[in-house]
Amino acid sequence: MLVNSISQEIKHRVKLETDNYLKMKEYVLGFAFNEAKNNIVLIEKTKPEWQAGSLNGVGGKVEEYDEDFHSAMSREFLEETGVFINPSEWDYFASMTFEGGSAVVYCFRVFSDKVLQAQTIEEEQIKVLHIDEVCTYKTLKNLNVLIPAALDEDFVFCNFNIK
Repeated sequence: MLVNSISQEIKHRVKLETDNYLKMKEYVLGFAFNEAKNNIVLIEKTKPEWQAGSLNGVGGKVEEYDEDFHSAMSREFLEETGVFINPSEWDYFASMTFEGGSAVVYCFRVFSDKVLQAQTIEEEQIKVLHIDEVCTYKTLKNLNVLIPAALDEDFVFCNFNIK
């Protein structure tokens, strides 16, 4: 009887975790630097409301038709900046999982002089900034950790749990 009860509890927990995973929203977030690592492409957010007026990396929602997360990152960067970076050039270096499993953000970095051609394509303004200028702008708080991690090519991977 106890074994059956434990088995039922395990099945229930697995179902809850699976259901939660299926509801989880997935996003990509890219930090694009020139090869000299002294310029970065950021976007001035207008939405969602909690990001409005702050700079963030370029990214967005992973769509069902995206082949993989690298392809989603490449597509989002092209849509927002007009610059195509091959999916294989994007290096996945971190993820952020939000409390309760509501969303996960896959963080990427790239080092390419093509990023210097980035321009505003959609509603939100694209900024190509010298790395020393970033601190003079309002940014999302997590950029204080993510930008240095992205710049450090020896930084392999980390998952941040966001509350």
